[in-house]
Amino acid sequence: MIDEDERAKICDNVSFIKIKKGHVLFRRGELVDNVAMIRSGILWCERTSPEGRNHVQAVMGPGFFGHFAWPLVKSLANYDVKAVIDAEVFVIPGAIIRYLMDNSKSFAARYTGLMIRSHEMLEEYTFVMSVYDKVQKVAWILSIIADGYRGLSRPIMNIPITQVQLADNMGMTRQTINKSLQSLSDTGIINVSKSNINILDLGRLKNICHFDDHVY
Repeated sequence: MIDEDERAKICDNVSFIKIKKGHVLFRRGELVDNVAMIRSGILWCERTSPEGRNHVQAVMGPGFFGHFAWPLVKSLANYDVKAVIDAEVFVIPGAIIRYLMDNSKSFAARYTGLMIRSHEMLEEYTFVMSVYDKVQKVAWILSIIADGYRGLSRPIMNIPITQVQLADNMGMTRQTINKSLQSLSDTGIINVSKSNINILDLGRLKNICHFDDHVY
């Protein structure tokens, strides 16, 4: 969607990194002066309370372009960004984005549109965690992980994640996660093993949590 010169400017300066499951892209308090575009995988935006409880503030999937502030000003991260499963990320220096936005109205408009869609995903996550019931929350998270947004990645039908990881990062007990997964399993939507969750019917999983592709 951008012209060749703009695309070349980005490609000449972009870094492509792979983040292993459980590893971090950056930590809370670190200076962030780049844009992270997720190609594949899922990243949590996570904070830990003084009591040691984890809280996931956002879930970032393929196509996510990061926080509004990241390309515009040098800012400190408010949370740890950790890979839930193996992930691939393009990292673009903030200076490159600022240069292109300053020198191209068309680039600025298109980039702003991408940032708006990323922000809509953050708003959706806040809504889900505030309003949905426990089974719907789990179904939504699994839909985010499984779905390949807008063809940017292939769907992941066999998710290498444990119940403990889901519980720790969703602010829910392992028992609650277990009951929610069992409910989805009983209806033939998923199959749960010790270290994997296999999606058997992605369409029905999305219907449970009212997952709306066009939002992203």
